[in-house]
Amino acid sequence: MRFILLILGGLLLVNTLLVTQARRRDPQPPWISFAHDSNLYKVRPDGSHLQQLTTGYHEEGSHAWSPDGKWIAFASYLQGQGMDIYRMNPEGKNIERLTNNDTGSSSPTWSPDSAWIVYESQHDGNWQLFRIPADGSAPPIRLTEADNGAALPAYSPDGQWITFVTHPFRFDPRIYLMASDGSEYHLVPAPNSKLYVPRWHPDGQHLLFSVNLREINSTLYTLDISQPENGQHLPTPLDHQADLIFPTWSPDGEWIAFIARYSATAYLYRVRSDGTELRRVTEIDNNIWYPAWSPIVDLEWRFIYGVGSGFGLILSAGLWRKVRAVQRR
Repeated sequence: MRFILLILGGLLLVNTLLVTQARRRDPQPPWISFAHDSNLYKVRPDGSHLQQLTTGYHEEGSHAWSPDGKWIAFASYLQGQGMDIYRMNPEGKNIERLTNNDTGSSSPTWSPDSAWIVYESQHDGNWQLFRIPADGSAPPIRLTEADNGAALPAYSPDGQWITFVTHPFRFDPRIYLMASDGSEYHLVPAPNSKLYVPRWHPDGQHLLFSVNLREINSTLYTLDISQPENGQHLPTPLDHQADLIFPTWSPDGEWIAFIARYSATAYLYRVRSDGTELRRVTEIDNNIWYPAWSPIVDLEWRFIYGVGSGFGLILSAGLWRKVRAVQRR
């Protein structure tokens, strides 16, 4: 009888191992976040699950997701007279102020390890780049001494480089590539035209931005940083119909999100990285800016329990103790 009970307990224990298990949740699609009417929103790339993240009229605009998916850094007038850098979780909660600069700070970008944030800030009447720990635990460190200003920073995927733009508010800005510690930088040959916020491809080799070659509308443009002279226009079905601005690659490099600005409206679109499969993401049609993709991160492990399996574990453990007690006699 004792042997039969032991077999039964063993079978229930196997059930425990099969039903009481830990498994990783399947990754969810990334979000596309954007600014609209002084607040931040996020939406799935198919247009579903639109959520407002911030409230009020604090001019939230430029922002970036941390590579680990835990934070969004953003610029806001939430406190004080100047725009500062804040961070919040992806649900818009736990807002923390990271900088305190009455002259204004904007355009945050994260290091790949999510440990640092680089941003632009006015200093002595000019824009320069600064770096600060992502938790705001230490004072900012100035990275640039650019006579013509430095703005719109973007970390490379390997963390070794940061792109930025000089003459940021003129028609002919220039793109520079800078070592992440500010020790060296050099010019990246690009079209001599107005451009918007260069962004890195996940491969760490290509840049994407918007250019206006003194034509009616801006278009999308890509270049290989090892051969920048071979940069090229990325055609889309919206060419010559609207200004295509603020383009940014998805975390897998397969898609591009951008803003199409018409005379009185602005829409959020996504398109394949080869310019096909154009789709409008939201119905919001005005005052929409700064799209940014969330990373695709592995979600936490979760445990699935069964009542029978838990009972089997308890019964098996109890029977094992009884068998060991008999063997000792």
